[in-house]
Amino acid sequence: MELLLGDFLQAHGVTVYRLAAHARGRIARRTLYLLANGESGRLDLATLAKLIQALRELTGQPVEVQDLLRYREGDSP
Repeated sequence: MELLLGDFLQAHGVTVYRLAAHARGRIARRTLYLLANGESGRLDLATLAKLIQALRELTGQPVEVQDLLRYREGDSP
């Protein structure tokens, strides 16, 4: 699986700093920076749900799981 958060943020003109400020108290700033830079090895479902909600609030767009995750053939489970 590939996390597309960094690409999503760039495409919507949202900085990680702005997302972190908006998601304060829901998602740790360090977690967001790691996810946006592709440095996190895992993403739990609760964090994914909070991330989607925060991005919907910030962008006013109907953000979905497929906007943030992509399956790459050959990835091991």
